[in-house]
Formats: sequence, structure tokens, C-alpha cells
Amino acid sequence: MALSDFVKRLKQESSYLLRKDSAFSDWNGWAEGYGAFTYSITEIPNVIEYINNQKEHHKKVSFIEEYRQWLIEMGVSPDEPYFPKIG
Repeated sequence: MALSDFVKRLKQESSYLLRKDSAFSDWNGWAEGYGAFTYSITEIPNVIEYINNQKEHHKKVSFIEEYRQWLIEMGVSPDEPYFPKIG
């Protein structure tokens, strides 16, 4: 399965479930597009640690700042077309 097909289906199915749940009455759907980065299997512990500490981490570094840095590290131009549409 292509990554784009997987993400499309993931967004569709999770949106459906969130819309049905009254705890998410303000759910307006996912942002347009997505970003995906690959990591070596040896990086799994680091990825898990990042996810576990993400809430605290984003108190210091915004998602947009971090995303820009990821793009640069991955050799992708950090131009506006690669940024999520916010608002």
C-alpha cells in the first residue's frame, strides 16, 4: 500500500470515529496534507521517547519550528508549500 493511500484512509477512518464521539464535538477534520519521515529500526527507542515526551517538548519548541528543522535535516527546502495549512 502506498503511504499516501494509507494516510488518506487513516484520516478518513479516524475522522469518522472522532465525529461520532461527543467528546470531540468541535472536531473539524484533519489538516490538508501530511508529512512523513523514515527512520532506521535502530531509532525506534528514540522515536518512542520523543512521542512520550512530545507534550513537554512542544512547550519549549513549537511544532512549526520543529517541522522546519526536520525539513532542513532531511534535505528538503523549508519553503511555505511544505508547511501545514493552519487556521
